[in-house]
Amino acid sequence: MAYARLVRSVRPESLAPSEGSAVADIAAAFGLSSQPSAQPFGEASRVDGHLFLLAEGPDPHAVPGRWAFPVPDRRPGETAFALSRPGPGKAWKYLGVGRWVEGEGEGTWVW
Repeated sequence: MAYARLVRSVRPESLAPSEGSAVADIAAAFGLSSQPSAQPFGEASRVDGHLFLLAEGPDPHAVPGRWAFPVPDRRPGETAFALSRPGPGKAWKYLGVGRWVEGEGEGTWVW
């Protein structure tokens, strides 16, 4: 007979810097083995099992706290760390932990 016992749970928020923080080095801030990749106009990137939504450029999201951001291989119940920056060489701004909401077009991440 197999069984499992929950020893502890870890909330994604406990793995991230404070919301609104400037982040110069994403890998260092999140304790990752490598940097997530970013392209202009946004990209989803997974590193060490964590999903990152990265947007570069002016005003990457139309409504604060909501982001229509397609992730082709999104997993059930998955959360994502959302960051944006105004351009290359600038610091990233940590926006928060995004959670997927169905219904708005193909769906939306909210944090």
